[in-house]
Amino acid sequence: MSSRRLVGLLVALVFVLPVALRAESLDSPKTPASTQPVSERMYQRSVTDLASEAMEGRAVGSKGGEVARDYIVDQFRQAGLLPAFGSSYLQEFPANITTRRPATTAPTQPDSRVTGKVTTAPARPTTAPTQPDRFITETKKVMVHNVVGIIPGRGSLAGEAIIIGGHYDALGTTGKKTPAGKLIYHPGADDNASGTSGVMLLAHWFVAKEKTLGSTDCRTIIFATFTGEERGLWGSNFMAGHLPPIPSATQPDTTVPPRVIAMLNLDMISRLRNNVINVQGTESGEHWKEVIESAAAKVGKLDIRMGGGGIGPSDHASFYQRKIPVLFFITGGHGDLHQPSDTADKVNTAGAVQVLRLVEAVADELRSEQPVRVAYLAPKPRPVTTAPAKGAMLGVVPDPSGADGDGCTVVDVLDKGPADKAGIKPDDIIVKWNDKAIAGTRGLLTAVGAAKAGDTVKLQIRRDGKVLDIPVTLGPR
Repeated sequence: MSSRRLVGLLVALVFVLPVALRAESLDSPKTPASTQPVSERMYQRSVTDLASEAMEGRAVGSKGGEVARDYIVDQFRQAGLLPAFGSSYLQEFPANITTRRPATTAPTQPDSRVTGKVTTAPARPTTAPTQPDRFITETKKVMVHNVVGIIPGRGSLAGEAIIIGGHYDALGTTGKKTPAGKLIYHPGADDNASGTSGVMLLAHWFVAKEKTLGSTDCRTIIFATFTGEERGLWGSNFMAGHLPPIPSATQPDTTVPPRVIAMLNLDMISRLRNNVINVQGTESGEHWKEVIESAAAKVGKLDIRMGGGGIGPSDHASFYQRKIPVLFFITGGHGDLHQPSDTADKVNTAGAVQVLRLVEAVADELRSEQPVRVAYLAPKPRPVTTAPAKGAMLGVVPDPSGADGDGCTVVDVLDKGPADKAGIKPDDIIVKWNDKAIAGTRGLLTAVGAAKAGDTVKLQIRRDGKVLDIPVTLGPR
């Protein structure tokens, strides 16, 4: 998930080769070698493959990103999706990529969080492992790709479409090495090999169901995996403005621009805890709650937390900005976000498949419903008042999905706000407020709400595996 978006959201192998998924038929007659259901095995394999060292952290514009791209193309083809762009699954667009390399070495792959020309790392003792202190950054224009496939609709609804998507890029290399000299990558298993694998598995499920639908009128489904989300929703922004053509409902052998009725975004769906799944965006369209409740009745077992508008730090925001109702499925923040510790072994595979069954049921509701109930709702205006605002401000954007839990992840920091001045950074996890434990976003908001402007509080945060105590003087709201 992009960590530097939307401050206003809440104030307060050695060879680079495509890796082919060892796909299994969803209705294979063979006796499974494991008691684990086939869908779970397929999901676990794809997350593991996407988070492997062969993908080198899947940074946009990198060789590892291209390996991931080709992997997804292969899975869309195996699933039986039609290419969205003639004979190709790839939607190409230009991007300016900044790379960082030590000043004394050959170029490396892109680093998603580097800008400028020359940077100097903090001085290190001379006894430390050899790591150059100076870096050169270079920017070049490259062509990068979304991966998109479709299942055409039928009858009078064929010209309308549902998009099911998620980003496949991650943060690439950390810029650090192991004691053995190997580069350390961001595996990005939950963020967002989990959502990408979900899009691929849903593609398999929906293609398999096509045989049972006969001639029933139904909408087109567009399956999309985006690149560049970690850089600022690049891929989804491009696709939202350049939708793939779909087969015409009235003119054989011709394509038309689709009328997209909804976008379902999967980002960080593999850390299900206590069966809680957050479904954001229910205020982006009329009757979303009724659709979700109807779908949930077919799935069961999940504790669904609904709410929020269509603006958020992930790819659904690109479509909502074009007046398309959206939903954002996420199991919540955690301390491994944007860390090398976001590995495939921590994925709750059975939980992720449960979440995907909910997504499937929502898409089923939307696909054949006539007329569709969900219609775009504009963002709710904020109340305007001339009275001075009361209360305190910390100046961070907390993780909107982490309502409860151990600590609160900071998604972004208000420039020159109290937290910024104190040294709080995106991806920090606030675990204590004046020595009192913070239980998720709600806990942080409660603490801020009880404070006064001018108060100095001691925040305990986790950052890169370290625990820090940082005093912050709160500002006025």
